Amino acid sequence: MNKTDNYKQRCSLLKKKYHNKCIFDELRSIIGKDLQVRFDNKGLLVADFFCHERYQGFDGIMHGGVLSALLDAAMAQCLMGHGVVAYTTRMNIRYHKPVKLRQNVTIRCEIKEVYFNKLYKLRAEMSQKKRDKVIAHANFYRIN
Repeated sequence: MNKTDNYKQRCSLLKKKYHNKCIFDELRSIIGKDLQVRFDNKGLLVADFFCHERYQGFDGIMHGGVLSALLDAAMAQCLMGHGVVAYTTRMNIRYHKPVKLRQNVTIRCEIKEVYFNKLYKLRAEMSQKKRDKVIAHANFYRIN
């Protein structure tokens, strides 16, 4: 088993144990097979999906609340891939450009800092056509 499989397996096991009724799983069922989540060799979570019109806020752009939920869920799943179950204590989001509908979207997420094996600082970015659209920084508190 390679490193990326280890991240994915840990994430799956912890989701079943601690996170099996998360609303994001319902959101994932709405997004469906379009949402592809993977880990690279360094533990960076990467998620790709197609931005359908059903996620619209203002005309032609994705709703900011859905963007926020996706970034938060991606960071939580990134932590689970590293064997950490934690909840969000703070999240700051910067919307640089609108996320356009009917285009592919990529989320990248990584752990930036860890304090006392309890507080985790993460960064997630959402991009389209290799241009950053939304960047989030968040703190998570470990519960496992």
